[in-house]
Amino acid sequence: MTSSAAESPAGIGGPADTPPATGLVVLAVDDEAPALDEISFLLRGDPRVGTVLTAADAAGALKILQPNSPNPVPDAVLLDIAMPGWEGVDLARVLAALPRPPAVAFLSAHDDRAVEAYEIGALDYLLKPVRAARLAEAVTRFCAARDVAAEQDRRHFLAITASSIPVAAVPASPVPPVAAPAQQSPPPALAPPAAAPQRDEEALIALTSLPAPASSPGPPSAGRRPRGTTPGCTSRAVAAT
Repeated sequence: MTSSAAESPAGIGGPADTPPATGLVVLAVDDEAPALDEISFLLRGDPRVGTVLTAADAAGALKILQPNSPNPVPDAVLLDIAMPGWEGVDLARVLAALPRPPAVAFLSAHDDRAVEAYEIGALDYLLKPVRAARLAEAVTRFCAARDVAAEQDRRHFLAITASSIPVAAVPASPVPPVAAPAQQSPPPALAPPAAAPQRDEEALIALTSLPAPASSPGPPSAGRRPRGTTPGCTSRAVAAT
């Protein structure tokens, strides 16, 4: 079974003529035709889904996901977990490596691989046969994931736009010139101090210039003093009586 694009709810036939969808773009992948038809029917009944794409295996899904594909880029993928060739988990790992990976939910008739599905980033795990209410819960998760991705794209676009806008150069305020400090004249040279007189030489000169003392009687004998003199007073002669 080859891949195909289901008609949108508006009834537009060819995928190349399909206008940009306002609702979710969901890709359903299942190798069992009755199950794939049932899922497609339930998805078309949800007003939040704008386009339903289908593929019978992983190879058909990869063709739809090619950049040159005429189909819109899926926001979400419903994968049968057990398929011939590549299983759903194998395809999910490839989708996770895309620059903008779609949200992924798994379909299975058994619940024994639910842990494996959630470990690789699945948003939901639906058991067959899928009920409409249960599928609506998965679509709610798909919508929330698309809103998060759209917000991330918006912030990325704003960041790129802001970085591409040239920033006007702000003129620098003129800085007044600073006057160079006046050159100070060197302080006047101090005269060297006059040489201090040699006190010993002056004293010697003064002593040699004094007149010689008059001759005087020799000193008194040791242990005696002249008569008529009193110790501590000026000596004077005393007439003998």
